[in-house]
Amino acid sequence: MRRFLLILTLISLSSIAQAATDNGCWFLRMNDPRAPKIVLPAQTKSVVIENYFHIFYSAGDLASADLVARQQETFSRSKHLLQTEMGWRLPVSRKQANEPELDIYFIAAPKRFTGTVTNDKDLAIILNKDSLASNEFAALWMHQLAHAAELQYKAAGDYWFYEATAGWMEGLISPASSRTIAARQLIQDHPEFSLTNSQPVAALGASRFVEMLSRPYRDLVRQIWDQWSFDSTDTLIEVVSKTLELNHLPDFDSYLQNYFLGAHSQSELRNNSLNVALLPFSAAVLRGTSDQANGGAHVSFTPDTTLPYAAGLLFYTRGEGSGSAVLKKGLSQQWSVLVPYNGLEHFDVVVVNTSPQILRGKIQRDYDSAIPGVLEYFRVNPGDSGVQIEWKTSREDGVAFWNLYRLDHGTRQLLNDFPIPASINSEQGVHYLYLDSSDGAFYSLEAITADGLASPFASAEAPK
Repeated sequence: MRRFLLILTLISLSSIAQAATDNGCWFLRMNDPRAPKIVLPAQTKSVVIENYFHIFYSAGDLASADLVARQQETFSRSKHLLQTEMGWRLPVSRKQANEPELDIYFIAAPKRFTGTVTNDKDLAIILNKDSLASNEFAALWMHQLAHAAELQYKAAGDYWFYEATAGWMEGLISPASSRTIAARQLIQDHPEFSLTNSQPVAALGASRFVEMLSRPYRDLVRQIWDQWSFDSTDTLIEVVSKTLELNHLPDFDSYLQNYFLGAHSQSELRNNSLNVALLPFSAAVLRGTSDQANGGAHVSFTPDTTLPYAAGLLFYTRGEGSGSAVLKKGLSQQWSVLVPYNGLEHFDVVVVNTSPQILRGKIQRDYDSAIPGVLEYFRVNPGDSGVQIEWKTSREDGVAFWNLYRLDHGTRQLLNDFPIPASINSEQGVHYLYLDSSDGAFYSLEAITADGLASPFASAEAPK
């Protein structure tokens, strides 16, 4: 049944992605010789803005002329943003008196067409004239201007990066278009889609990855395009990796892992084991819960081959809005982590394929009642000045540190200035003693695993 549902999901996504070739940006279709062409008006009038934008519209179309005038500030801002703030090469249709000009056509077209860039003769941007009156015009315009600028660097290549870059640029001049926001949401819901998938929806959804690349240096995206324009041997992913290295930034695997950490879980990890097959530069995100109040699980991923991958676990404590993350990259062998169930709301397992090949393997979850440890007692005794907090374990399976808390009048205060060291994986257990000079009403003990996950472990009332 699980396999059948996955097939339905992929069919649904493929249908949506295919439909997108007939809607919105036609950049992919207009650069396909088999695709239908958009017809330009036979008779036109034109206006020049910023001595650069040569804007054409149908003769007699007074409404478009008025709307173009109203959008003059948008055109001016886009040129300043692209050329001055970002340092990109300006797209050029021709040069007049050694000054660049860019042709833009506003045409009557079906609603499903928003715009495209064509390079059949002179470079030109073509937009639906109805977009001029849209409250998303700035984003729609910037998307096409970005495509025109991209062609100054590379005439053809990995389509997903063309569309992802254009989607990212939308947000630099205005809020992203509703189409781009929807594509990002769809891809977040389906991490099984490869980052490099060139179906239109997937490519546009990948604009979130380009946005991540642009932090903290927006110029990094331009550098990637510049390097890609000269490099004829490396793949685009290799160009991205080298550009990150030149800028002393985290490597590509780190960005890819963080990208998929924002994805939504695909399904519940109900069974003890699950076989997965991950497309290149995609991920599996599975949610786990517990029907046990105590104990925990050994969660692992075992690859069938030695392809590189990254893995992580997001641990959410009950009643908390945020979670803890356990992340590892550069893996090729088995990866595992201990998940304590006490206080657990849920956890997400994230396995990211960082290679250009399909990664197959098994995600395993094995319950262990002794995780993170076995407690013999936890008690609070009166002392000479304050109280003595005493606890003893008979086994510690993955506990690295302890934290002690005092609760009094609704206030929770950490007692230890530094984490209290534990004996990781001790089979005999350890006896602990801590002195608190202030009498509290209630005390609690928290276990910190070797992976940095916090789990409530025990509690006791102070003696009256």
